[in-house]
Amino acid sequence: MALAVRDPEPPRAIVPTSINEAISLASEISKSSLIDAAYRAKQADVLHIVLAGQELGLPPMSSLRLFYIEKGLPKLFADGLVAIVMARKDVCDYFRAITLTATSACFETRRRGDPPVRYEYTVQMAQQAGLMTKATWKADPGMMCVARAKARLVKIVYPDLVAGVRVVEDDYDDEPSAPHVAPPPPSRTEAAAAPPAKSERKSRAKADAPTAPSPSTPPASDVIDVEYTEAEVVSKTPPVAADASPSPSAAAAAPAESGSSVSGEPPAAQEDDFGDAEPAAPPPPADALAAELERFRAQCAGAATRAALDEVKAAWLEFGKRADVKARGLHKEMTVIFAERKAVLP
Repeated sequence: MALAVRDPEPPRAIVPTSINEAISLASEISKSSLIDAAYRAKQADVLHIVLAGQELGLPPMSSLRLFYIEKGLPKLFADGLVAIVMARKDVCDYFRAITLTATSACFETRRRGDPPVRYEYTVQMAQQAGLMTKATWKADPGMMCVARAKARLVKIVYPDLVAGVRVVEDDYDDEPSAPHVAPPPPSRTEAAAAPPAKSERKSRAKADAPTAPSPSTPPASDVIDVEYTEAEVVSKTPPVAADASPSPSAAAAAPAESGSSVSGEPPAAQEDDFGDAEPAAPPPPADALAAELERFRAQCAGAATRAALDEVKAAWLEFGKRADVKARGLHKEMTVIFAERKAVLP
């Protein structure tokens, strides 16, 4: 009795036929612990390799085996290139080794309708290209010649099938690229010695140029409000005790510091807080202005809270706006007195 011999069937692979099937397949494969660590829990990377391999005629699992991820780029081993062209029976008649030695490798292939093409790569060729100094070539020059001969022959005869595919063994020839490192910032000495940039020189020239008084300064009605000057006054003036009363000598010295004398004649024109020249006005008796200033100082010293101090400010606001007060600079003294008192109140 004769046994029936069944013709062997080619291996079959599960190949997705739509993008949804490819996404589902990539999702399941990425959950496996049996695939390369570079693909685990990375569904998008698995999908990329599956689609890239399918365009070249490789089934999903073969793509995951033959592609190698290096520096974020998928690359094929030389065997993968040969697998792609040999799977195309309508294009490739054969692809076979002619000679394999420890120092050379020769392969031959024939594209349908064309004459055979043979390519050999030797250690001498690698030495001329400066490859024998690389670690991979020192370790196994024979196998590196095999990979180089395969990849070169495929790219010569079948460029339309493997266009744009990078080969892992070819990149072994390159030294690892050094990561980009930003240059360190210049030291203080170098920064000081370096000439300023053009834009910086323009900015400095603009800053040094005289400018007209800015209209965006504090409003004139707020002459004794210290919102703009309180921090500077507090940093330069020691705190004043709540029960401190001004001495006669201090009261007499304050007008002199502001640029005018209570008993002397006022200047022809005086700049106020905002840079505008105030016309000189006939001053009232000196003792009257000095007395008012001392009364304001006493009321500020008597204020026990900031709310009470604000009431004093409101009561004296019109006095501080008077032209004769500004002409003697007393409104600036009032600002200082107010700031000092406010700094020590809770």
